[in-house]
Amino acid sequence: MVPLALSMALMGSLVALSAGLGLFIFMTRKASVPAFAAVALGSSVALVRDLLGEAALPESPLLDLNSFFLALLFALGALTVLLIERAGIRARLQGAEVAAAMAVALAIHTMAEAMEVGGVASSPSISDLVQAVGGLYPGLSFALHKFVEAMIVGISFSAFASRRPWRAPFLAFLALITLSGILGVALPYGISLTSSGFFAFAAGASLYYIVRMGEASLGLARYEAWKVALLALAGFLLYYGVGAVHSLGAVEAEAL
Repeated sequence: MVPLALSMALMGSLVALSAGLGLFIFMTRKASVPAFAAVALGSSVALVRDLLGEAALPESPLLDLNSFFLALLFALGALTVLLIERAGIRARLQGAEVAAAMAVALAIHTMAEAMEVGGVASSPSISDLVQAVGGLYPGLSFALHKFVEAMIVGISFSAFASRRPWRAPFLAFLALITLSGILGVALPYGISLTSSGFFAFAAGASLYYIVRMGEASLGLARYEAWKVALLALAGFLLYYGVGAVHSLGAVEAEAL
């Protein structure tokens, strides 16, 4: 078993470094926002597709109570980010509420992934966190995914925030995402929880990514539709290319 304090420290550091870099680079960007938004649109589609798979949402939510509960959490995730946006508008956040809603969706997603890692790390047969995430390459894939997902949040801030003092929002978003990872990896040490509900909630919330990134890219006339489509495809492939790093360890092992 990996000690709880060590799991929390390593998960917090990994999430803070990878997500922090993605947030910093793209929250401070002022040029080429439509192009970046189109890339983020493609990555968002890939992200939601992955989350739907992780949540294992049923084709019919009325088959049993568990299926109905997952479908309800999916709808609740979509509703939650909309309510966050509405609250931000009333608080006059001047567009930063879009990034805030996306940061909440990413935090729930990060918590669900960290719970899976914590479930393995708390097993008596596991000796280190690298082993808990499945090896070096899956760990690298996790870090790169956090970078790409934080990139989407950062781009949304650059696209929608009408006034951009970025330091306070950057620290708030980074703290939220990092703490969600720390909490997620710690939970399985004390209680038995399934991560499916968190993935379902995050999948519903992440639909908001697609809507807002589509608005940011397609809503600007100087980027023709074919350019948006091409950049969105690049973003989609970027997300799956990062995921492909996860399987490099297995390929390397087979080669040996």
